[in-house]
Amino acid sequence: MTQELIVFQKMLKDKSAAQLINYANQHGFDGYDLAVRPGYIVNPDNVDSALADVVGQMRRHGLTVPMVTGHLDLLWPDQPYAKTLLAAMDQADVRLLKLGYFRFDPHEQDYWQMVDRVRQAFAGWQELAARYNVKVCYHTHGDRCMGLNA
Repeated sequence: MTQELIVFQKMLKDKSAAQLINYANQHGFDGYDLAVRPGYIVNPDNVDSALADVVGQMRRHGLTVPMVTGHLDLLWPDQPYAKTLLAAMDQADVRLLKLGYFRFDPHEQDYWQMVDRVRQAFAGWQELAARYNVKVCYHTHGDRCMGLNA
């Protein structure tokens, strides 16, 4: 199995595709987990055209893009740009999507009700992901997000 060093684009928000390529080459990593978020070069408003373009540029320079990370509130498969995002990922041959975070406050919310909501979301993602040949990933993040507090 070949190992790759993939960098999350989050801290490189203001860089163009060409700058990201140069940065990766200067620092010796293999590719990016692109943030598909407002204000980034690929965002919810342009994902249908920009994702394939940016991924193509990176691949032509020997970089890989195995994953994209959605906006923090990308949680439900029926959100406005979810289908567009997965279709763009399929077109660009990017196979991993990291969702946002299900916020959870144990003082305000019922844990098991929240578990049921998350299960419903994941069931919907499973259907959508199968249609576009994408794996949907959930990152457990912090003590106020579902997954880390079981």
